Amino acid sequence: MGKDAARLEALLLFLGEPTPKKDLLKYLSVTSQVLESASQELRNALNGHGIMLVDPGETLSLMTGPVASDIIESLTKEEGERGIGKAALETISVLAYLGPSTRSEIEYVRGVNIGSTLRTLMVRGLIERIESQGTVRYHVTSECLGYLGVSRREELPQFSEVRDELHRIKEAYANVE
Repeated sequence: MGKDAARLEALLLFLGEPTPKKDLLKYLSVTSQVLESASQELRNALNGHGIMLVDPGETLSLMTGPVASDIIESLTKEEGERGIGKAALETISVLAYLGPSTRSEIEYVRGVNIGSTLRTLMVRGLIERIESQGTVRYHVTSECLGYLGVSRREELPQFSEVRDELHRIKEAYANVE
């Protein structure tokens, strides 16, 4: 596999979510032709493997392939039956108080990678992913609010104070980018 395809694979694995092609062009410092060629090479290299490159048009991502669908389905069911941990609660808290946020904004606030946490919360129906104009944001669902025992975000303890502090942190992140 060539250097561009290998770099694309590593980047998509690190990001762990569908990523807009325009962002991949920027991160990899390549042209759209090079990105297209690298994605085709990666797709071919992954043929017959446990993961595949998914390209619905505006984004690229690495996903599990059909070869292990029975195992993935079993683990997903098992995952849904366990309680959620501290990392998931922290992520829910950020989204509940801050509102719709990108993965990088949540990671900046929490200070850790949250790819697997986002997946777990989405599988459980506690958060949803919204894509608008090439930007992916996450937000809490009504099921999540019920899980937290509130009917509206504003009913969360110290809502205004915590929300305002998280917005200050989010603004600091925007100034870093």
